[in-house]
Amino acid sequence: MWCRPQLGELNAIAEDFALARTRLAGISKDTPQESMDWQTTADPDELVEFPLLSDTECVAARAFGVYDLDHDMALPAIVLVDGRTGKVAWTFVSESIADRPEAARVLEQAQALRAQQAAAEAD
Repeated sequence: MWCRPQLGELNAIAEDFALARTRLAGISKDTPQESMDWQTTADPDELVEFPLLSDTECVAARAFGVYDLDHDMALPAIVLVDGRTGKVAWTFVSESIADRPEAARVLEQAQALRAQQAAAEAD
């Protein structure tokens, strides 16, 4: 699966995300049991320490606007939500299953969001 290596890459720099006051979570159509099974058999570089959430009915995918009706699944996407406002601050939606942003790019976006929040708090 394409998402598993990406989740591992994000997990590898989880401390950097924490410094940017960003909490990670993975959301997939997998059942909770499937996610647990994967984590018990995953390659070490694909293990994650953040929550893996189950969206078997694609409710979150629809809410974030990343639902693929033709394939009844979520498009690969990354969504950063501003924790103060609850609003989507940045979204990357893949054009293909292999189209994934590097973890460093996602971190840069999280750091930029944190900088904006800090500036707003200073005002």
